[in-house]
Amino acid sequence: MSQTAAKADEWIPILPGTEGLVALAIGRLVAEAKGGVLPRAFAAVDPSNAASESGVTLETLEHIAQLIIDAATPIAIPGVRH
Repeated sequence: MSQTAAKADEWIPILPGTEGLVALAIGRLVAEAKGGVLPRAFAAVDPSNAASESGVTLETLEHIAQLIIDAATPIAIPGVRH
């Protein structure tokens, strides 16, 4: 864990290379929860599959999505590759 990660409210380690998939899965979960038309960018994303591929549980992805839904001004800071 980096110093930045240690200061985060929540740090969710994922398998390297799955960052985009996790972001899309969370985006889909947020979009579905808010209702309306699902944006095309999320149409092919399966959150369960993203959870399996990233090493994160679906429950964790749903938790993060709920935090975003509940936040007045949500922000996520992705890790940096070295």
